Amino acid sequence: MEGTGRGGSSGPLHGPAGSRPARVRNGAVYQRNARITVYSGRPCARCQQPIDLELTKRAGKRYLPNGQPNPEYMHRMAGTAGHIVSVHELRLRGELHRVNELSNLQPEHRACNSSEGGRIGAMLTNARRRGQTSTGMREPSQEWLSL
Repeated sequence: MEGTGRGGSSGPLHGPAGSRPARVRNGAVYQRNARITVYSGRPCARCQQPIDLELTKRAGKRYLPNGQPNPEYMHRMAGTAGHIVSVHELRLRGELHRVNELSNLQPEHRACNSSEGGRIGAMLTNARRRGQTSTGMREPSQEWLSL
C-alpha cells in the first residue's frame, strides 16, 4: 500500500508481517508517545535549551476558545517530538514499524525539528538530482542497462 504521509513523503509503509501499514506522523501511538516525550521535562535534543511547556500547550490549539485563529499556533519554540532515527532511514532498513516507538522519539523545539527535517529532505533531493540513490551509489545509466 502506498502511503502519502505529510511533508510530501510517499512510498510503501510497512509494519510487521501481516499487520496494517504503519502510520508515520499521525495516529494514536504517535500522539501518545509524542506527548510523553515532550512533557518529560527534558531539554531540546538539538539545541539543549529548555522547552516551554506552557507555550507548547497553547501552541497546539489552532483556534482560541472565542473562535479566532491562535497567533501562537505552531510557535517555533513550542515542543515537538523529533525522530532520533529518521523515517527515511527506518524505511530503508525495513523497520518502519519502529518509527513511533518511545525509544525513537526525543523532545525538540519545532524550529530545531523543522531545520533537521529540511536538511535531510534537501540531502535526498540533491542526491536524486545527481543521479544517486539514497545509499550514495549512482544509479546505472540507460546506456549501461541496454548492453
